[in-house]
Parts: sequence; structure tokens; C-alpha cells
Amino acid sequence: MGKIEKGKQLTNIMPGSTESFRVTEVSEVDKNGKYFFRVKGEVSGYETADFVEDENNVTLEESEYRRQRSGMPDAYMAKTGKDFDWSVYGDDAGVQTTKDLLNRFITEFRHQEIAGRGLYIYSWTRGSGKTLLACCIANEVIKRYDINVKFISMSDYLQKMADKSETAREEVKAIREATLLIVDDIGATTTYKDWDREKILALVDFRYKRKLLTIYTSNVESLELKCGDRAVERIYADTLDIKLPEVNVRRMKADKYKQEEIKNMLEKAQELGEDTAF
Repeated sequence: MGKIEKGKQLTNIMPGSTESFRVTEVSEVDKNGKYFFRVKGEVSGYETADFVEDENNVTLEESEYRRQRSGMPDAYMAKTGKDFDWSVYGDDAGVQTTKDLLNRFITEFRHQEIAGRGLYIYSWTRGSGKTLLACCIANEVIKRYDINVKFISMSDYLQKMADKSETAREEVKAIREATLLIVDDIGATTTYKDWDREKILALVDFRYKRKLLTIYTSNVESLELKCGDRAVERIYADTLDIKLPEVNVRRMKADKYKQEEIKNMLEKAQELGEDTAF
């Protein structure tokens, strides 16, 4: 990827903002191919902290190392955009728009860092592909950029917050400070306790103030979350909604697998001859 040049205009493509940024400073490329750049809002005058960019492509070894440390489920750790089957949603009119937005989010990830706006992937149907899609997006980003990614379900995060061990504290710190964080299944619990809401707000607010990108997955719309008004408002302001069609992909795949398995078992049963139990 080419080096960003001083004076280049970077436009925030996310809905809700028309702010453009101008690159004001660019450092020399170091021996590892990395350099720093800083941008300033052309209207607001807001100047960001330094961003790290890599003039070289990320190697397979580097991306594999980041995936292994991300905490993503094993089944999804190697999944990329090509592994996500959009055809299961049929002729849903919104699919192409969603794909276009996600492609822009991935290929212009550095611009999204400037805006500090992530994604909120939701559908009311469980098993619709939300978690898989979030991991596919993260792995596409990992292939292209020198960043750290973390994955955690909200229930697991709250458990870690309750754990007072040094290991848990270090894990929570890494999660809070990740360049890109996937928070899976927020809203799965409809009745968060006061302690839960306090910890959720602390995480959301920490990342909100530092413009750290977060991908949330949920079975409810962001404004319907029951994790406290302050957290909800920050999540809503900080993310672009990605609505998946109401299709239970997990069940479709399970039904297909069962049908194929039964067919194979019946075919093999004809070969048993007299060696049977019933």
C-alpha cells in the first residue's frame, strides 16, 4: 500500500458526519516500513493523535499471529470475506448495500479510525450469521493493517471483570485497549444488574473517548439495549448499523448436515449384511 502524503484529504464516509480531514504531518518510513501521520479536521479544527501506518503489506505470519491472539472462536478464526455466504439470504434487497458498506469499512479502515466509528451488526433472529460476519470483517482488516484485534462476548467480559486475578486484569486491559474490538452478543441478557451496567458503561466510555473502533453484535437494535442510557447513547453514536436478514442460517446448515448424514448412514446400512443389532 502506498504511503499517505502530506496535504491529502481523508473523508469520513460514515453516515452522520460530513467532516473531512487533511493530513498535516507525515514522518519518514522507518526500517520496518512503518511511519506516523497526523490529521486535522477542516471544519472543526480537531487534530488527532498520531496514527501508525505500514507502507508494506502485512505478512501471512503477522496476520496469523494476530488471529491466534484475538480470542475469536476457533471455528471462525480463519474465516474471511470469501467464506461468508450471502446467498443464504435469498434476494434480500439490502444485502448488496451492506456488502458495499463493509467493503468500504475494510479498505478504508484508517479513515474509520480517524472518525472513531465502528459497526453494530444485529438481527432479531438467533443464528443469522452476526458473529461469523464480525470475525470475517476483523480477519480482512488483520490481513491489511498492522493492528491488534480482540474478541469477547459481553457475558465473558463481565465474568472477567468480576475475576480479581492478575491474569484477568491483564486480559481486561488488552480488551479495552484493542485497536479493533468485537463485543459479541451484547443485549443477550435483557435485565443487566446495576453492577453489569456500570462495567459496560466503563468499557464503552473508555473506547468512545479514545475513538477506538468496536464491532458489536446483538439480537436487538442499539437503542433497545437495556444496559443503561449513557452506554446506549454512546454505542448508537459510535457505530454504523448493519442489519442482517431474519434468516436462521445456523439452523439451515444444521438441517442440511442432518439430511446428508442420514442419507449417508442409510446407504452404508445396506452394506452391513447380517452384522446388525436390530
